[in-house]
Parts: sequence; C-alpha cells; structure tokens
Amino acid sequence: MQSICNYGFPCVLVNEYGNYVSGDTIVNDITYQKLITYNVSRTEWQSAQPQNPNCFIADTSMFLNCLIRQADKKVFVKYGLSDETLMYDFDLQINDILPSTSVHPQTDLVVVATDSILIQNEYRKTFQIEGSAQFTLIEGIGTNFGLIESVFPTLECSYSFFCYWENGTPVYLNSMNQDCNQIIGIQDFEYNSTVVYPNPFEKFIYLRGQINDLSIMDYSGRRIEKYFMANQSNEIVQLDLTELQSGIYFIRYFDNNGTPNFYRVIKR
Repeated sequence: MQSICNYGFPCVLVNEYGNYVSGDTIVNDITYQKLITYNVSRTEWQSAQPQNPNCFIADTSMFLNCLIRQADKKVFVKYGLSDETLMYDFDLQINDILPSTSVHPQTDLVVVATDSILIQNEYRKTFQIEGSAQFTLIEGIGTNFGLIESVFPTLECSYSFFCYWENGTPVYLNSMNQDCNQIIGIQDFEYNSTVVYPNPFEKFIYLRGQINDLSIMDYSGRRIEKYFMANQSNEIVQLDLTELQSGIYFIRYFDNNGTPNFYRVIKR
C-alpha cells in the first residue's frame, strides 16, 4: 500500500506500508488472526521553491491494527475493545445490495457485474460495485483500494493498493504499472510492544504499552491536546477524540527510556 497525504502543502507525507497477517489470538473463545501494519514514512517537498526545514519526516513504525477472521465467505474485523463487525461479504450476485460494513458503510452500493481472476491456480470472483462509490470487490483480497482501507476518499489523503502477497510471493498486482516490493518480512507480533489502533479511526484511539506524556498534534505540528499519563503495563488506554475534525493528526508520546515516538493517524 501507499498513501500520500497533505502535510501542509507543498509538503506531502508519503507512507509505504504493508498489512500482514501474523499469528492467531483468542478473544471471548473466538479465534482471530492479528493484522499488523508495518509503515515507512517520509515527506516530500512538491515545489521548486526552497524546502521548508519543517518538511522533514523519516520514520518507521509497526503496530497491531486490528483482528480479523473469516467464516465461509464473510470476513469480520475487531478493533480494540469494540465488538466485531462485518468487513466483507463475498457471497454476492448481480443486483445484490452490499451490506453496510467497516470498509463500505453506505447502503446504496449495488453489484452491477461479476467476473473472475486466476490467483495461485484458483479462480476468485470479482464484483463491480456502483453507487455512492465505484470500486471492485476481489474475493479473498478486499477491494482495489486495499484490505482495510475505506473505499471513500479520506480528507487530504489518497491511497494506492499495489499488490497482494501469499507466503512471500506476489500473486496479484492491482495495476501492471506499479511495483510490487514487499516492505519487510516480520515475525509474530508480541503484545508487549506499544500499539496504537485503529487507523483510520472515527471516535476513539486505543493504546497499549509504555506511554508517557502523550500529545495530539495536527499536521502542521501544532499541539492540540496533551495528556499526562504513565501507562507502563499492557493495559489498554482509550482516548476519546470525538471532537476532532476529520483530517490527519500525529500522536507523540515518550517511552520509559524518554525516547519520543510518533504515530500518524487519520480521523474519518
């Protein structure tokens, strides 16, 4: 995946990231797979004028994004402490109305055509969707916008789905004009790492890990809110960010060693 977001134009923030399935976990007797996001961030100056020295970010991060599970042709997602919700239903026919999900919450989306593609010697169905959004639903993969990314444009950001890997091998290219380089192979995710999720979010952000003196900043670097906390265990902390406007924000906190950490988050 790649996202390009306004960071105070002509400074833009470029993220190249991958969503990885990394091991199982059990919640309320239900087995989920952990979806880990590994992200590499940088800023680019989109102007012939001298670069603003504030337009500089080079960072990597890895965090638990969500939990997912599949039951027959349905895929469910669980963010933080919230209940699981439907993410995809691949049991569809022409003229079917898509159910409201975490990826496409609207209820006016209709299947107008179906087809199939060959992936790893197996045919998977594709569904052409029209309504308040136009996109392609790909069985077992997601949409042409990605796996967990919304099919509706996010304020100040654009997303590109490059390719889908299975067992270290690229098996589906979303566009033949794009590269398909895997960012990194990661080991099973340990819960003692600091995680911030979900991303994008709507109302609440959840944090787990070593978190001290947390601040919320807008994309220009202006601090909006500061929280004095000392969470040194694996307890989950919930931040209510309902009052924030839709857009790009940065969460900055210090770990127990005094090292600053940054997470870029998007509010829908």
